[in-house]
Amino acid sequence: MEMQVEKLSRIIGKNIKRRRIELRMTQSELAERMGITQGALSDIENGKRSPLLKTIADFSETLEVPPSYLLTESVLANV
Repeated sequence: MEMQVEKLSRIIGKNIKRRRIELRMTQSELAERMGITQGALSDIENGKRSPLLKTIADFSETLEVPPSYLLTESVLANV
C-alpha cells in the first residue's frame, strides 16, 4: 500500500509540473496562487509530499485541468 501512495505522489507531482510548465508558470508563481510555499510545491512536484484531496482540487482549478489529469499516469508525463 505504501508503494502505491508513493507512486501516486510521483504521478501527481509530475503532472502538476508538466501543466505548470505548459502554462509558462514558475514554481514561485504557482505557489503564490496556491497559497503555499515554493518549497512545499517543490516537494509535491518531486513526489516527496502527498497533497490532500482538497489541495489536488485546488491545483486542478488553478491549473485549469480536471482532477483526473493530475491523478492519471501518462507516457507523456516524463518532464
